[in-house]
Amino acid sequence: MRYRRFTPRSLMGMLVVVVVVVAGGVVTRIATAAPSATGAYNYVEALQKAIWFYDAQREGALPDTNRVPWRGDSFLSDGADVGLDLVGGFADAGDHLKATFPLVHALGALAWGMVEWPDGYTAAGQADYARSNLRWGMDYLIKAHPSAGRLVTEVADPSKDHQVWAAAEVQTYVRETYLMDASSCWGADLADSAAATFAAASMVFADSDPTYASTLLTHAEQLYATTESTAKAEYDECTPVVKGFYDSWSGYTDELVWGSLWLYRATGDSAYADRAKAYYADMPKAGQSPTDPIKYTWTYDWDDKTAASFILMAALTGDTTALADARNWADYNAGSGVDGATVTMSPGGQAFYGNWGSLRYSSGAAFIAFVLADSGRLDATRNQELHDFAVQQINYILGDNPLNVSYMVGFGASHIMRPHHRTAHGPWSNNYAEPVENRHTLYGALVGGPPAADDVYGAEDRNDYQKAEVALDYNAGLTSALARMVTEYGGTPAASLPDDPKDDEIYLTAALNQAGSDFVEIKTLWYNHTAWPARVTDDVSFRYYFTLDEGQSPTAVTLSTAYAQCASPTGPMQHAGNMYYVTISCAGQEVAPVGQSESRRENQFRITFPGAHDHTQDWSFAGVSTAQSTPVTVENIPVYDGSTLVWGAEPDPSTSPSGSVSPSGSVSPSGSVSPSVCGVTYTPSTWSTGFTASVTITNTGTSAISGWALGFTLPAGQTITSTWNAAITPASGSVTATNLSYNGEVPTGGDASFGFQGTLSGTYSSPTAFTLNGVTCTIE
Repeated sequence: MRYRRFTPRSLMGMLVVVVVVVAGGVVTRIATAAPSATGAYNYVEALQKAIWFYDAQREGALPDTNRVPWRGDSFLSDGADVGLDLVGGFADAGDHLKATFPLVHALGALAWGMVEWPDGYTAAGQADYARSNLRWGMDYLIKAHPSAGRLVTEVADPSKDHQVWAAAEVQTYVRETYLMDASSCWGADLADSAAATFAAASMVFADSDPTYASTLLTHAEQLYATTESTAKAEYDECTPVVKGFYDSWSGYTDELVWGSLWLYRATGDSAYADRAKAYYADMPKAGQSPTDPIKYTWTYDWDDKTAASFILMAALTGDTTALADARNWADYNAGSGVDGATVTMSPGGQAFYGNWGSLRYSSGAAFIAFVLADSGRLDATRNQELHDFAVQQINYILGDNPLNVSYMVGFGASHIMRPHHRTAHGPWSNNYAEPVENRHTLYGALVGGPPAADDVYGAEDRNDYQKAEVALDYNAGLTSALARMVTEYGGTPAASLPDDPKDDEIYLTAALNQAGSDFVEIKTLWYNHTAWPARVTDDVSFRYYFTLDEGQSPTAVTLSTAYAQCASPTGPMQHAGNMYYVTISCAGQEVAPVGQSESRRENQFRITFPGAHDHTQDWSFAGVSTAQSTPVTVENIPVYDGSTLVWGAEPDPSTSPSGSVSPSGSVSPSGSVSPSVCGVTYTPSTWSTGFTASVTITNTGTSAISGWALGFTLPAGQTITSTWNAAITPASGSVTATNLSYNGEVPTGGDASFGFQGTLSGTYSSPTAFTLNGVTCTIE
């Protein structure tokens, strides 16, 4: 054997054969493995979380039963551009597009597992949740198949979707709808894969909702019939926008067999089995010769159903050719090999098929290995080898690997924490690195895993999507394999799946601009960093409270602005006694966590009193920073979303008119704070031979900047190769970045951003000092 055996986890035992035959002679269950040694992990909990992941991927108008507290409605106009209602469905991966080819694979794999091992879902208490997610996806597919010869291939251009790193709930880009039509171009691979999924899902709902099952089967038959009567193409030729993302690498011959087999299984009509046999010989071969056997060296994934097809055909019909190919697959992947060749195994025991999302391939292989072993069509030795191979692959994912890390997020004592997933990250600045840690736990998500057959995951990096991405298809084979393992090993569900503690979503920071004996000028920035769920705000306001001295009239108070992104201050309004407040409203402005500037609003306002006034004793001045360049959070400047208090606190009406809160710092009323000129935020992203840097210059002075030149020194070993939004010379050493024609003006409190890419030799480090037009800046 090429895979490692672990004595307590090695699963030895005999096979118990059980044959169940339904109408039409279709075999739905042929054999199950006898119970072996106790499983190494809590497979019920793993299954519970794997299913929950699909709840987190839902799009559209979420139901009242939504189980994910940080998810909300999203993309409520999908399909409107072509006159269809395509609201709903699932986000494909860590992004937000809806890609039909991997979607139908994922739903088909889930349905297949529910057909094979319904007892696993029932025993785990997850049957209703699994059916709910399957139905959510199938409801979308019904809408995506508006007529027999039309099928939606994609919603959203992937290139546009990937431009903004933000949660689904606040995305506003235009989402185009792409369809294929039998009158012009019909992708047989997508159509018959979808037909197979509709057929498999119809079997899942046959008992609980026969009317719905009939609807699903009708869609399966329509798609299949259209393929049979139409010139066949690969679907990516019909929808070129998917090329480079979800190409049809294996062609469509495997899907012709796949669709035929599932229509046969769902209906019992032998004509479909005959079509599967007719197409069978044209499936991808193991070599270049027409006489070579069918390809047995690959797994089961969103593109290639070859191995799944001959395994299913062997299980359903006992066809001798399919059985021979199934034996080759078993020997190559789980046995002693074929002609001396075996699947690549990492030292730690991962069956390695590809470097992009490697664990989806391993789990897909585990799933079909279980199906083949349980079919009873092979000899006992091969069945046991397949069984043990499958268990090893799933255990590797759950933590039985050299790193002792679980590649399922939220499962086990040590698991991946930073999956590549915009909404779970909870960002606000269109930056995958901010915040550093995810604000939400994406329970059950399978990350891509080691990018090479060496068991090395490396440092956590959510932007390394080759290893950190999650996706519908990644979880599909894993979920079904876990259902199988529950039937053998059992387990218990987690009592709850708690979300991470909420942090500040809408909050305000403030600093003192300047003050005199009769005035105070405050700089405020309030932020929309919402993530439970993320949302756009358009009616935010805040209040600044102060106390007038005896004999001073509120009508004599004057208000002015030094810089305003919202309305000018209004008031004063009496709170209680001599305490008053002014209000600054941002009503009508949409502020959302989609970018550094887009997620905040800055206002600098001055309150001038009718006489001498000690502003340090005012309620709202408590905690205000006395350093203009470093505003800090201030809870005594309350923020409202509409009429709801969302940040800070209002003073008690019984508060003494002279103020009762001691400020954390004060300045002389007769003096002013000397402002600094600039702040610089420098955000790098590095790899072994290169790096990129995003630089933001913030004008923290009291006057606008007209033209800027930022000087800094690149450490040794760094050379700039390309730039954006600035001209930088020279390429290394002491460099100067100057504005371009369109971004030289920076108002007080405003900012300008640029970036560059470079090569790296040696250890990376960032510049340690910056000067703007010759004046030293603060590094933020």
